[in-house]
Amino acid sequence: YQDLWGRMDTLAEWAPEHSEKPNSDLLKDRHNVYRWAWLGGIAAALALGAFLWLPEQLGLQEADRQHYIASSYESHELSDGSVVEMKSGAAMVVNFTPEERRVELVSSEALFNVAKDKDRPFIVTAKGVEVRAIGTAFNVRVSENEVEVLVTEGKVRLETNLREPQSGDETSVATPFAGNLVAGQRSTIFLESEDPKPFVEQAEEEEILEELDWKYR
Repeated sequence: YQDLWGRMDTLAEWAPEHSEKPNSDLLKDRHNVYRWAWLGGIAAALALGAFLWLPEQLGLQEADRQHYIASSYESHELSDGSVVEMKSGAAMVVNFTPEERRVELVSSEALFNVAKDKDRPFIVTAKGVEVRAIGTAFNVRVSENEVEVLVTEGKVRLETNLREPQSGDETSVATPFAGNLVAGQRSTIFLESEDPKPFVEQAEEEEILEELDWKYR
């Protein structure tokens, strides 16, 4: 900048008696400065456009993946309109893509009221247990030794992909299970059982209200 200002001062001191025209070299570097500034502006605009366009094309929007940890009862509306009510101590990871809506429940308990979207199934996973729905409501509770699924509305697809405990430190993959649960049914999967297939039972309305009592405390 000092060099540029020095040249400008020289130009300002030019008088007609020195010559009929100013020395064109005095403005040469100044023109270069403007040219590079203009090119730099175009490059910056292109870089910004790529930054905004590329993630959208790849399905990598920032809002697609979110982490939630509830220190007390919390209710969250997700980007698709689904509502999740989280019990104190619940932690989950929400990862939505154009193909599916996936949630991993890491701890505690959560009630999912799923917005309908026939093109993107809503999937909740917890310790190898997968609950798949399109538009329904269900509760998932996860603890160290078991996972419980309670359907309060509609129907879900329950699938398991667990490891069966063996003697010593060895484990083997248990036989996968897949089946449907409808409103009013509860399924409990005992993770450390020798036969960790889901145990399904009918839950009375009073039992359901009692089990979800944590929502109103």
